[in-house]
Amino acid sequence: MPSKCLHSSITCLWPQLLFAMCSTILLSVAVLLWIMLQLRRLRRLWLRELLLRMLQEALKHSF
Repeated sequence: MPSKCLHSSITCLWPQLLFAMCSTILLSVAVLLWIMLQLRRLRRLWLRELLLRMLQEALKHSF
């Protein structure tokens, strides 16, 4: 009986988990696009390098 309850609670939570994952992915993509647009506008090389390094570190930790 407990396994059936557990299964139903997982089934109930699945849409919420899916929505959370999708919104997180969309938010990260939006942030990445914004950063890339900012990088295009930047003229200073050192600032661009710093932002690229930070971006690479963030990607390492998220995946």
